[in-house]
Amino acid sequence: MAEQIFVFVNGQQAAIYEGMQVKHALISVSEALYSKALRGDLIIEDEHGFQIDLNGTLREGDRIFTRPL
Repeated sequence: MAEQIFVFVNGQQAAIYEGMQVKHALISVSEALYSKALRGDLIIEDEHGFQIDLNGTLREGDRIFTRPL
């Protein structure tokens, strides 16, 4: 059974399971945010400013941020 982990999306904590991806964290926080990312209206970055995509993997404590294009 997969273990639950906690990540942060724009500073908001999201509970997901190990093996889930960036898209799952966005959905957990806001389906509207996920929809914007799908349309290409947002850029998703990790805490170091590197761009990541919806299929990127996450680990416990990761912090991701979105910003408009």
